[in-house]
Amino acid sequence: MITKEEIDQKAREFNINPTDVEKDYVFGWALHSIYSRSSLNNLLTLKGGNGLRKAYLPNTRFSKDLDFSLEQEMDIGFLHDELNAVCADISQKTNIQFELNRTLVRPKDVPIPDTDVLEARLYFKGFYGEETISLKTQLDITQFDKIYLPIQSRPLIHPYSDGTDCKVEIRCHKAEEILASKLNSLLHRQKVSDLFDLLYSVLFTKDFSANRAEVVSTFLKKTIFENSPNSAKQQLQGIQLETYRPFWGSLIAPVSSLFQFDFVVNNFSQLIEELFSLVTPPSPQPAYAYSPSSIRRGTGFSGGYGSTPSYFDSGIRNTIKNAGQSLTMVELDYDGYRRLVEPYSMEYYVRKDGVGQEYFWGYDTTGGKSGKQSIKRFICDKIESVNPTNHGFTPKYDVEF
Repeated sequence: MITKEEIDQKAREFNINPTDVEKDYVFGWALHSIYSRSSLNNLLTLKGGNGLRKAYLPNTRFSKDLDFSLEQEMDIGFLHDELNAVCADISQKTNIQFELNRTLVRPKDVPIPDTDVLEARLYFKGFYGEETISLKTQLDITQFDKIYLPIQSRPLIHPYSDGTDCKVEIRCHKAEEILASKLNSLLHRQKVSDLFDLLYSVLFTKDFSANRAEVVSTFLKKTIFENSPNSAKQQLQGIQLETYRPFWGSLIAPVSSLFQFDFVVNNFSQLIEELFSLVTPPSPQPAYAYSPSSIRRGTGFSGGYGSTPSYFDSGIRNTIKNAGQSLTMVELDYDGYRRLVEPYSMEYYVRKDGVGQEYFWGYDTTGGKSGKQSIKRFICDKIESVNPTNHGFTPKYDVEF
């Protein structure tokens, strides 16, 4: 295990808290153990923010968890035992002390039925000798996750003095697929990390050159926009960037890699234009106006003029995202009923016949036709209007905006 003096030195070098360095260090050794000795090595595929940090970009931001894809189902008991074996292996190699009796593996409490995500929490003692202080390592594993680009084998990035002892090839998503997922996430949630990862990886870093055409083509495959890239571009251009500004300072990254939020404002639109210029030139689509006081269903259509809407316009999207971010309800005219709804997440859904629609999950506090207060899926083509409200709510599930 590295010394607390090295932890302090790294914290000063990066201008971050020592606990963030400790967690990053443990993530490195956890990946080393998973991919060098455990039965998980051919099952778990690293993705997300740590997919970038640990496989491609040594100076990018620090991520709070390890995100994995799993292309099948995994037994919770098996995963629990394997992760405790990983912890024991780390302890043997580094003297980090894990609290194996606190290891937690369970289905993640998400509001979306049929979404298979397992969450795991590993607890370890901090490196400063305080026996009462425990730190938490988080893992999220998405079961039956579809991977579009070839899985990569990359050398683990572990920027610490014991890096030679922590060498291993890790199984991970291709960087372009991770960035495609970041583009997709920007449409459905408001997390400043997605915005940072995209601009840092494509525009700011000199560590890696992303294939921009592959980023945007993979993004289109992951969404219902594959046949309407111009609509996807319009949706991304409609993102309210200023809503991210207050959270920019919450990013945890080496100070040398941070850039001002004005860089985002000045470059995001041009980046989207450049990405989509690599796709078949977009065809013009009809514009549909909406009232500022009552945002109407708008520009997303699965077919030609007058077809059923297949995705929200940027006005509806931003109203729902902003409400979720601020923990306020939306007033929803849906399927002939006015409802007061707690927004939790937004996704695409593609039926077995290949027809896709966008929807969001919300808790209906008024009940609608059934009168039942419950979590429900609201499909875009039945939404007549969405209005923000001042009614706050205490989340019953994780809010994913």
